[in-house]
Amino acid sequence: MPVSFPTLERALIHYDTSLAFSNETADWFVQRMLSEPGARDRAKAELSQALNDGSTPWPELLTNGRYEVDDRMPAAEAKELILDLLWDAIYPELQPRTTAEPCRVYASNDGDETDISLEEIASGRTLARIVRLNREGDKLVVEYAQLGSPPHPATLRKYLRDALRQLLQGQEILADIRTIEFIETERKTRVILPF
Repeated sequence: MPVSFPTLERALIHYDTSLAFSNETADWFVQRMLSEPGARDRAKAELSQALNDGSTPWPELLTNGRYEVDDRMPAAEAKELILDLLWDAIYPELQPRTTAEPCRVYASNDGDETDISLEEIASGRTLARIVRLNREGDKLVVEYAQLGSPPHPATLRKYLRDALRQLLQGQEILADIRTIEFIETERKTRVILPF
C-alpha cells in the first residue's frame, strides 16, 4: 500500500505552477488551511512520518497527476524544497528553519515618527518595514510591508517576530503577550503566530 500524505498534498497544491500564485498568495492559502480544526496537527504528523520514512516519495509529492510544484528532481532536492515551502508554516512555534543571513530590526527616529525595518546584517538589504505596531489585549499586532524579494513569507514572519522580541525586550508593550498577528499591507493577509 503506498504511503499517503493528504494534508501535505493539500498544502502543496497551492504552489501548483498552473495556478501562477506568488509565494505570498500560496502561503496565505496554506495558512488558512492550517487554521482549520486539526489541520496543523495532521500536517505535523504527516511531515514527521515523511521525514522518518526512508521510502517517502518526495518527488511525487511535488509533481504528480494532480499538481506540479516544480520540475522532477532527485528525492533530496524535492525534500528540501518541500521543507522550504512548508516547514515554517506548519511549525510556527519553532525558530526559522534556515537563516541564510542573520537579520536584525533597525529602528530609527525621524522627528515624531519611528521607522522600524528588518534587514540582513551582512548585506544591509531591507527585507520588510513595519508600518504599524500596537497591542490588542494579549496580542501584538504588526502591520508590515514586504520589500524586494525576502525569504518565504512564513520564514519572514518568524524573522520579524524574533527581531521584535529582541528590540522590545523588557518593554511594557510585550507584557503578557501570547500571540502576534502579522498583517501584510499589500495583500492584506493576516496570520497569527504564537509569540
